[in-house]
This record gives sequence, structure tokens and C-alpha cells, in this order.
Amino acid sequence: MGFLGRLVGLVIRFRIVVIIAILIATLFFAFKCTSLDIDANIFSLGTPVPDLPYVLTPEETPSSPLLLDGLPSLGIIPNRGDILDIPYRNKSGLEDSSDGYSDSYVEMETPEGDGSEYDNGSKSFRDGFVIIFSSDHMFTPLVQNEIASVRKKLASRWELGPCLSPYDYITVEKKGTRLSIVPISPVGEGEEWSEEDCQLFKERLMKDSIAKNYLYTEDGSTIMIYYRARGLNSSNIAELKAIVNPLRQYGKVALNGGGLITDSVMNYINKDLILLVALSFAMILIVFYLSFRSIRSMAIPLSMSLIGIIWTLGTMAMMGYEITIVTILTPCLVLTLGSSYSVHMVTSYYNALSKGEDVKEAYSRTIKTILFAMLTTISGFLSFLVCSTKLFRDFGITIAIGVGYCGFLALIYLPAALSLAKNPPERRITSYRSGLMTKGIEGLSGWIAKHYMVSVVLFLLIAIFFLLVRDTIGFDANYMNYFPKDDEIVVDSVHFAKTLGGTDPYYLTIRAPEGENRFFLKSENLKHVYAFERAIEASDPDIVCILSFSQYASFLNEAYNGESGIPENNGLINLLNRTLIQIGNNIETNVLSSLISEDGNQITLSIRNYDAVEEDLQTVGSARRIEKTIDYYRYMLPKGTTSRIHCLASRTIRSVDIIMGDQNKATTISFALILLLTTIAFLSLPYGLASLVPVASGVMFNYLFMFILGLSFDMVTAGFSSIAIGAGIDDAIHFILRYRALRRENPSLEAEELVKMTIGQTGRAIILTTISVDAGMVMLSFASFIPIRLFGLLMFVSLSAAMISTLTILPSAIILFSKARSRILRTR
Repeated sequence: MGFLGRLVGLVIRFRIVVIIAILIATLFFAFKCTSLDIDANIFSLGTPVPDLPYVLTPEETPSSPLLLDGLPSLGIIPNRGDILDIPYRNKSGLEDSSDGYSDSYVEMETPEGDGSEYDNGSKSFRDGFVIIFSSDHMFTPLVQNEIASVRKKLASRWELGPCLSPYDYITVEKKGTRLSIVPISPVGEGEEWSEEDCQLFKERLMKDSIAKNYLYTEDGSTIMIYYRARGLNSSNIAELKAIVNPLRQYGKVALNGGGLITDSVMNYINKDLILLVALSFAMILIVFYLSFRSIRSMAIPLSMSLIGIIWTLGTMAMMGYEITIVTILTPCLVLTLGSSYSVHMVTSYYNALSKGEDVKEAYSRTIKTILFAMLTTISGFLSFLVCSTKLFRDFGITIAIGVGYCGFLALIYLPAALSLAKNPPERRITSYRSGLMTKGIEGLSGWIAKHYMVSVVLFLLIAIFFLLVRDTIGFDANYMNYFPKDDEIVVDSVHFAKTLGGTDPYYLTIRAPEGENRFFLKSENLKHVYAFERAIEASDPDIVCILSFSQYASFLNEAYNGESGIPENNGLINLLNRTLIQIGNNIETNVLSSLISEDGNQITLSIRNYDAVEEDLQTVGSARRIEKTIDYYRYMLPKGTTSRIHCLASRTIRSVDIIMGDQNKATTISFALILLLTTIAFLSLPYGLASLVPVASGVMFNYLFMFILGLSFDMVTAGFSSIAIGAGIDDAIHFILRYRALRRENPSLEAEELVKMTIGQTGRAIILTTISVDAGMVMLSFASFIPIRLFGLLMFVSLSAAMISTLTILPSAIILFSKARSRILRTR
């Protein structure tokens, strides 16, 4: 008996001590679990990337018209300074608003008071609370007085700060030879709205071309009320919703803001954390019982997985890790991957009893398989350490820790616990030895030995199709697609983006050439900027509106001279700039102060967007189209200027590229580490390479599966390849270790016979381990988040394909390699 056999003997001899020690450690980790925190910030999924550098305005005009995927081309190449007409695009979004008054809204009790009891002196409003209100009866006293009542209550809330809305905005009117600054709203705080007030309000809205499509839609039927916010949580969000709720009887209300999104994520994580583990636990419980028909063979392995989860979560808390939308997978994966080690141990236990062998010797043979399977799985997850995104690195480390714990418990806890239980009755052993699965495996082994070339050809076809489709699989970086489609926050966010462009605009900052003074206050330069803006808005329907100094100058010029566009007179532009400063000083937010610098040498364009092709928001496709449009028309900007894009969507594009690059590196490293470990395990490079065949088959088949169903990667599923490699290699290791042992014991047998014997001895364990892991993965389809559901589906497909490959393609490759080696030896 070797070292592993003696180790198992010691564990069984001191089994009571071992189990007590494990229980004490479990109580310790369970106590630590109570301090585990949840991070519901979905925006942290992205990879931090620096802003793009400034680009010098090109002097050459493009040689061909702009072409955007999925959109018609204008078919023209405008000259610098040409003003393009912007096609009419209906963005009112009122097709889903209320047609009339309704009493079906829910009235909720709201707290009174000024919120001073919450005040901690902080003036930091880092969040937002956005109300998008759509109504066919917007300009009636009844509706306007209700809006005023809601705004009064919201103004008293501690959580809410400065407000930006049509009621807080300033417009201009020409009085004589002067521009007069007037509020858009003719009604002051505490005053009642009359019919005349409503009509004057509508008239001012329709005349202000800047606030139009920025704070309200072109027809005035939808308005935005945006508050800076802080300290939003489930409780006060519910109170804010209750305040806004009365508006629902007059039209459609859509709410948005980072705090609302984070609160929704928190609710889903709290629900899924328990639900997914419970479902995975129940499904694996059923698989174990159906596999072994024994309560002890079901309860003992699952108790091991439960201990592994407690140890893992306790360690996460001790190391300062948190439960996120990604690491919520940790307990489920620890449970399912840990169950595979249990299957190997219990299968060896039954094999030993059915053949009358020494259980300790059977354990020692299986331990070697588990050790290398554990190391290769850990290697797959630790390959995430090359990723730039912290969430991926944390995920890799936590799963690696959990897999290590499960491997340790399989070697120590399972032999000790199984030795305390009575042996199963003879009828169970007989059923195990001659059941339907056993007969099916025998039939498969004979077929593979005869028709091994079929499997080899199948592998080659999978590889060819993989190479053809791998670059066609897209990436979905729109975090709104991670929620269920009918989620309120998704419906409201899409409505917001469709009507007014959402809250995450593109910013294009343009700098004057070096040594210039008041560059953008000169008519000829500002005209080029204005023409550039008109060109990008005309070419890309994704652009909902543009807020800029040149747009404001055009509006103020229209109010002053009766014609839109940039005035010829530099003095008038300076007057318009001073007017803009006065307007900015009269509203609470700093939305206008960033449009042009004090010295006039830098301007910033704020571009709100919505995906006009997919009718969605925050899509990579829309972001790429906008950047392509901006880059194409840069030649229209004033000569010598430099410009750069800086915004969340732009960073997301590059974040996606970095994430996919990181995952490609992680996959390569995972393959390399596993090849190294398997080569050491088998003391053979050819067998090490052979062990990669099943996992490579699983990964490649998954790409075909995604291509056929039109699926895309996302922030969670991007790393599935490394995980599938690490988790799927276990069966191949088990198969090859057993094959080599049989080859040493039967050196005279041909490869076909050895393969048949190997499939017969390992097939049951390989199938059961995959079924147990797949059962847990299938339960992820009940998750709230779409990426987690997709992750479970991809892992199910990949691991199932790897299992089938282990029992078909791998033995076929071994037979083919053995025959080729024999021919080479005969020719020498």
C-alpha cells in the first residue's frame, strides 16, 4: 500500500477526531459568514480604462460617404462648413403612455418632515433620481398642479439635491433691442397653475430649441425632472416612488438613476443567493439518490459540499471579498464542482464493495485522480488573475479557494464519514453492478473500439466550424440586458433613452490650437463646429440631441435676430456667451458651465444617444456607430484643433476589447497550466496533449451552439472558456490514469481492448460526475440575471460535450495514436 493508502488508513483510523475537527472549523467559518457583505454596484463590472487621447483635426476630406451598420447612408460628403438638414425622427415615445385619466395608480403612505433627522452635513450628491413623465394632458392646470405638488414634496427630501427640469430652466425672450432672461415656467413656488399659465408654459417650451429634446420632447408631451441624489436605499427609494406615484393617474411615469439600478441588483442578489444554492443542492441530491439508491451515499457527499460552501464564504468574508453579480456564482460552483469529487469517491467505494476489494486501496487510487483534477480546476480559475477587471480576479480566487476546500474534504472528510456508515445491502451493490447504465457503457465501449474513426472525423469537423464562427460571436455590454426584460427599471430606462437619450451622454471636448485666444468666440471657428454637429446628427439617428455652446449660440441668435445659425458678428457671439453665463448662474446645476471655458479656447459637446437599430440603450453597436460618425466628420472641425471623446459608453467599448483580450489570455494560460499539470501527472507529453482534447471539444462546440442560437458573450460569460477547461478536464484525467494503469497491468492487449476496459471501469463515474455538475448548472437558469442564466447554459453545454468527448473522441484519439505509433515502430 502506497503513501495515499496509508494516509487513508490514518483518516479512517482517527475518523472521529477528523470529523470533530472539521465540524469545529465549520462553526468558525459559519460565524465569519455573518460578516460577508454584498456589493450590488453593477457598474463595477467594467474594466477601468483611461480616456482616449486628443486627436488632431485631419485636413483631408474622406474619399467615400459614411457607412454605418444597419443604417442608411446620406450618400454625400459635405465640405467643411456645409450645413446639413437633419431628418425628422419621432422620439416622443408616447405610444405607450396613458390615453386619459385613470384611477388605477397605487397610493402609498409617505413620511412627513423636512428630512433633517437624516442630515449628516454632507453636500455630496453623487447619484441621480430621474423622473420621466409622459402625458397627453401635460398642459392642463390639473396635471401641472399635481407636478408642482410632487416637486414640493421631493424638494424637502434629504436624499435629493439640485434639480434640473423645465421648471428650473431659463430661456430668453427679445424685448426691444435686448435679450431678456426669463424662467420657462411662469408659475412660482406655491402658486396655482391656471389655463393661461399652462399655455404660456407650452409656448416657451416650444420656442426653446436647446431644452427641447434635452429636458422635454419636441411635442412637449414628455418631460424630465432630474435630481442629484445621495444615500439612496430600498427604504427611501420606496418613499420617493410613493411621492411620485400620483402622477401615474395622468400618464406614464418612468424612474431612473444609479441608486434605483443598484437597489434592484441588491434585491435580485439577495433572492438568488439562497434560491440558486437551494435549487442546486436539491437537484444534486436527487442525482445522487438516483445514482446510488442510498441515503448515506446521498447525504454524506452533500454534507461535504455544504461544508465546502461554508468554508468558502467564511474565507471570502475574512479576505474582504463581497458577493457581487459575478461572485454570486461562487457557492453554486463550489457545490456543483465539489459534488464531482464526491461522485468519484462514492463510485470507488461501490466498485470496491462490488468486487470484494479493499476500500482503502480503492480510495487511494481515486485520490490521485481527485488531486490532479483539483489542481487543474484551480489552475483554470487562477488564470483569471491576468484579467484587468477586479471582479474577475476576485471570482477566480474565491472559486479556486472553494475547489481547494472541496478537494481537501473529499480526501479527508469523505473516507472518514463513509467508514462510519454501514455498508449498503447486497441488493444495492448488485443493482449498481448490473444496472442499465452499466449495460449502456459496455455497448458504447464496443462501438468506439470498432468505429473510432467516426469520432476523429467528428472532432475535425467541430474544429473547422469553430474556426469559421469564433470571430462572429459578439459581446453584450449593455447592463440593462442583464435584467429580466419586464423589469421595471429596464422598461423605464429604455423609455427614457428612447425619448430623451438617457443619462450617460457622449462628451466631445474640442481644444483650440496652441497660442490662440478666445478661439471659439470667433464666428468662422464656431461655424465649423456648428456644421460638424449638424453633420453627425443628420448622419446617425442614434443621436437624440446635442447640447453645446454652438447650439446655444444658434438658439440665442434666433431669439435675437430671428434666424438660426452662428452670427457673423464676433461681438454678438460675445454677447451671446455672456447671456449663456447669466442663464447658467440662474439654474442650480452646472450643466451649462462646462460647454465653453472662460478663455473661450475649449468647448464640450454633450451628445445623448439611443440605439436606433436595436431600439435599446447602452449598446456597443450604438457606441461604435457614434464614435465612427464623430471620427468620420472630424475633418469639419476648425483646422489645428484637437478633440477627444470621453464618456461611459466610449470606455465600455475599450473595456469590452480589454475583457475579451484578457479572457483569451486567461484561456491560453489555462490550457498551458493544465497541459503542464497533466504532463506531470502522466509523465508523458502526448498523454498531456490528449487530455486537452475533450475540453477543447467542449469549448469549440459551445461556440457553435452560441452561433446557431445567436447568443453573445457578456461581462459574466466572457470567462466561461477558462472555467470550462478547468472544470471539464477532470474526466479526461480519470480516463487516462485508468487507461495507463490497465496498460501496465495488461501489456499484451491491443489499444482497442484497453479502451473498452477503461470505458467500462470509468464510464459510470464520468457520466455521474458530469450529470451532478450539469444538474447544478441547469439550476442557474432560475437566476434573475440573464448572464447567470446564460452562464449555466453554456457550462451545461460545454461540460456535457466534454463528457461525451471523453468517452468517444479521447479513446478514439488514443487508439489512432497507438496504431500510428505501431506503424512507425514497424517501419524502423
